[in-house]
Amino acid sequence: MKKGNRTLMSAKIIFAVLVVSAAWFGYRYFQRVYYMHQTDKLMAVRQAETEKDPEVSVIMPTYNRAASLPRAINSILAQTYQNFELIVINDGAKDNTAEILYHYMLKDKRVKVINHWQNKGIIDGLNDGLYAARGKYIARMDDDDFSYEKRLEKQVEYLTQNPEIALVGSFIASGNPEYDRQWSYTNPDETKLMHYLGETPVCHPAIMVRRDFLQENNIKYRHDYIYAEDRPFYGDVLAAGGKISNVPEVLFHFRVHSSNSHEYYSKQDDSCYRYHMDYINLLLDVNMFEYLDKCRLLRKLSKYNEEHNWVSPQAIEVMRKRHKCVDEPQETEAEPA
Repeated sequence: MKKGNRTLMSAKIIFAVLVVSAAWFGYRYFQRVYYMHQTDKLMAVRQAETEKDPEVSVIMPTYNRAASLPRAINSILAQTYQNFELIVINDGAKDNTAEILYHYMLKDKRVKVINHWQNKGIIDGLNDGLYAARGKYIARMDDDDFSYEKRLEKQVEYLTQNPEIALVGSFIASGNPEYDRQWSYTNPDETKLMHYLGETPVCHPAIMVRRDFLQENNIKYRHDYIYAEDRPFYGDVLAAGGKISNVPEVLFHFRVHSSNSHEYYSKQDDSCYRYHMDYINLLLDVNMFEYLDKCRLLRKLSKYNEEHNWVSPQAIEVMRKRHKCVDEPQETEAEPA
């Protein structure tokens, strides 16, 4: 074959590939738009129907996780506690998420869908879910995690029996012993201290919170600490006088991500650090070195507690043991010569 003919043949192949690719992506785009319109129509019908408010609203933002989404949804639909609505926020997913959600809406009237036609991010998705929720309690759920079948039942039972608790998580299974230990504290004084120490006292996608508490205190997810949206949310609950605890049972499987980029974790760490420095300095004058040294920070919190009876002394001791703090040697006066 002559060189000119080979070049022409290559150009035809490339052109054919481009045409097929364009047709495929065009098909996927119009398919996605079609199913988003269909879910919007179904939502309009659901909203027009008069029905009793559910006891629990489960809110689940999702973006480009069609492979794991059905397992997460099925884990909610299979709950022993059935008086709930599941609000899924499709944050402009470009895969076949819209089609999956449409078929779930046809199958179960408790599934509601909020469509973002462009990706807005998890904070806007969560706030749209909070706004749409009608339940007495609002539960979080992620699109790649798994709730054990008694999760909602046990959390509703816990909040009913403990009216002083505003927000509750649960023990979790993650395959990471450090995560499993971190989210295993039930005493509200201990979880409060954990937050001031820069730690998360509950697993975010496993929480359930009282809707009236959020509304009365105008609490929602904030944009000023992106990638760390759970931290200020807990801080606002605590600042409003709410208490945080965990159901002492494993009710949730948390997926630990290894695929997120180094840049993502760097931004998340920066947001967490900025938030906790801002938050702890509302209470104490703390510098960076004291914040990073948890034992030094606990000594300052202990002194503050002696004056303000802020948490129980036992809770401080529990946190000192958690961070393996040792008592400082006592200074003794020199004996006269």
